[in-house]
Parts: sequence; C-alpha cells; structure tokens
Amino acid sequence: MKKGITVLLVLLMILLVLPFGASGEGSLGGDINADKSVNNKDLTRLFQYLSGWDVTVNSEVLDVNGDGAVNNKDLTRLFQYLSGWDVKVFPETVCNHTDTEWTVTKEATTEKPGEKVLVCTRCGKVLETQIIPKTKPQKYRDLEAGMLRLINEARAKEGAAPLAFDYERQPATDIRVEEITEVFSHNRPNGKLCYSVLDDLGLSFYYTAGENIAYFGYYSMDSDTTEGYTKLHNQFMDSPGHRGNILNSDFKSVALSFIIKNNCLYVVQMFFG
Repeated sequence: MKKGITVLLVLLMILLVLPFGASGEGSLGGDINADKSVNNKDLTRLFQYLSGWDVTVNSEVLDVNGDGAVNNKDLTRLFQYLSGWDVKVFPETVCNHTDTEWTVTKEATTEKPGEKVLVCTRCGKVLETQIIPKTKPQKYRDLEAGMLRLINEARAKEGAAPLAFDYERQPATDIRVEEITEVFSHNRPNGKLCYSVLDDLGLSFYYTAGENIAYFGYYSMDSDTTEGYTKLHNQFMDSPGHRGNILNSDFKSVALSFIIKNNCLYVVQMFFG
C-alpha cells in the first residue's frame, strides 16, 4: 500500500474515533448532557440519543465504556455506575474527595432526625450519608447531663473510671426511648433484641454492651429537672442488674435519652465497652 494512502486511512480513522474517544480537558465521563454533573439526567439523555431523539449531547463522552463504539453497552455501563457498581466510565470521572461539600437533605426536627450527604462538587456523586440527630428541648439536654453526672459520681465511689457521653450512638437511644413508650421491654416492638437498633443505624460496638430502661409517672415539661433524673437514677441503683451496668468497669461510654410522654418520664441508657 502506498504511503499516501496509508496516511489518509489513518487520518480517516482518527476523525471517526475522535467524537467518541478521549474527551477534552475537564469533561466528565458520563456527563452526557454537559451540565458538569453525572446523574440520572445523563442516563435519560443517553437513552434518548440512542433511541434517535433529536437531543443535544456531549459527543466527547458518549463512549461511556471506552470501547470505541457508542451503543447500548454504554447505556448499561452508565446505569451500573449510577447504581453504585464498582465500574469505571470513560473518560474516568475523578472523585478523590478533594472538592466536596455537605448538603442537608432533610432538616432535623424535635419529632424526626434529619440527614446530610457529602457530595463531590465536581461529579455530583454522594460519598457519605449521615444522620442528623433530632433537635431536643433544653430540658432533655439538662436531664441527660444531670444523669451522666450521677452515673459518674456513683462510679467514682466504686473506683471505676468515668463514662464518656456517647454522642455517636445516641441516635440509637433516641429510637429506643420512643420504643419503650410502646413496649416497655428490652425487646423492641418488632420483637428483635434492643441492640438491633445499632445495626439498623449502621453503628457498632467492639466488646460489650448493656441497656437500662426506666420510667415514672406524673411528670411534665414543667416538672423539676433535678427530681426527674435523680428519681430515675435511684431506681436503677436500687436494682442489682441496672446498678451492675452503671458500675461495670468494662464500660467506657454511655448513650442516654429521655422523653416525656403520656405524663411519664422515660429514659434509656446504653453502655458500651
């Protein structure tokens, strides 16, 4: 074959490949609609394009799987990527966690926890999701602080180290204190053991755990705070099993939550080693 013809063929091959090959600087693999993010809108736009619709596309990134062709395989690859599969898109969508921001997707209220997500500002990928604990009346916070103080005073008398307040696991006791107003038991309303709430929230504990629950009646938001946590603490200390949890030297932290419901004050304590 003559040299001139060979060069011409190579040039033609380059022209054919360029629209579907390596992207220009800054292009995101999978960003079919060129809005600088990769999401389900791009999946829809690629489907429309492959179906023959007259839509605008970013031709530099149509070859999602990088095999030199644009077809339904690319639609499948983009679907897999957006579904969280461990697959790559072409050009590779970089998500190195350097350009990120937290966005609140659900505000926390006194009734329900909220939610926030860590999003890559370059590709729009959600990298992490966290629960925002329910907002609490100041009275509940005062009850928690007062009970923690009494717990650690009791431990000090027995020579046990003080417990740290376990804010990370408090969402579990927030749920449990609601549950014991329905079924006053270490088994949850769904029949599972109390510790299953930790699994539901993606929380864990490494060594050992214990739960104390209690309540007493004729209590309201206007009742004396000190009386509330003192009376419940004394109930625990008068019970060998509950006292054992409070004084257990294997425990390092405690999460606890209060709720006032049906004219009663309820508390749940969860201890962790």
